[in-house]
Formats: sequence, C-alpha cells, structure tokens
Amino acid sequence: MKTIYLIGFMGAGKSTIASLLGKQMGLPVIELDDYIEKAEGMSIPDIFAARGETGFRDAETEHLASLPAEGYIVSTGGGVVTRQANRDIMDKGVVVFLNVSFETVTQRLQDDQQRPLWRADSSDKYKIFLERQPLYQQMAHITIAVDDQTPSEIVELVAARLG
Repeated sequence: MKTIYLIGFMGAGKSTIASLLGKQMGLPVIELDDYIEKAEGMSIPDIFAARGETGFRDAETEHLASLPAEGYIVSTGGGVVTRQANRDIMDKGVVVFLNVSFETVTQRLQDDQQRPLWRADSSDKYKIFLERQPLYQQMAHITIAVDDQTPSEIVELVAARLG
C-alpha cells in the first residue's frame, strides 16, 4: 500500500488520527515533526528560532523526501503543503485532508504555546489558514470534514474511503 499522508491545518487532529488509523490498519506511523526533531537534534520552535521558517521548511522537505514511499502513515505539519517539492513527494502516495474550521482550530489551540506560527495575532493566523486551504484542497485525494466528529468516527470515515 502507498504511504498515506495526513494533511490539514494546525489542530486538525492529524497526530491523533494517524495514531488511531495506524493501529486499525496495522501500519507504522511517522510523526513528521517528531522525525525532524530527532534528525535535527532540536525542537521545532528551536529550529524556527535558529533558522527561521525557511530553514525549517528546508529540513522538512529533506526529511519528507527520505521517508518510505509505501507502507506507512505520515502525520505532516500544517505547512508542509506550502512547498511544491513537498506536494510532489506526497502526491505519489494517498493524501488525506482533515478539513477543520478556523473556529474549531482556535478552540483546540487556545492555550498552545508550542507552535511557532500559532503565536501570531489572530488576523495573521487566519490569513495563514486562508492561504493554505486551497493547497490542502488541491492536494487531497480524500477529504474528511472533522468538525463535530470524534476521532474514532474520523478514522472510520478515512478507512472506508481508503477501501
């Protein structure tokens, strides 16, 4: 089976769904941000602080390209779609877009201090959200609306669509 890439904005539930889907399908899960942190020897916020967003995106592309093309579920970071090279890599697998509203993201991440881009003011966060939505939609082989769904319901929807 081709590698399954979960995409979507921060707070869409990619990590949670990847873990549950991996258990259900018997596939290993790669948390791309964790993978990057281990490979780079520093946290995502530290990479942003030391190298800026461009430096982080360079590392993200490098490590995404190094992942297996088959047999895995990959939970990506919310901005992975901003680079054409990343979109080209993921397009070789099955791309599942977890579509979440900005209101739900705001509720889920209201106390989050770990995501560098979530520290911006509200209008900047919304601008990033709006900029990325068309990229997620364009990339998706499968789109799942996640607002008002439990993680297990989302996993069942994804699994059914994967066939």
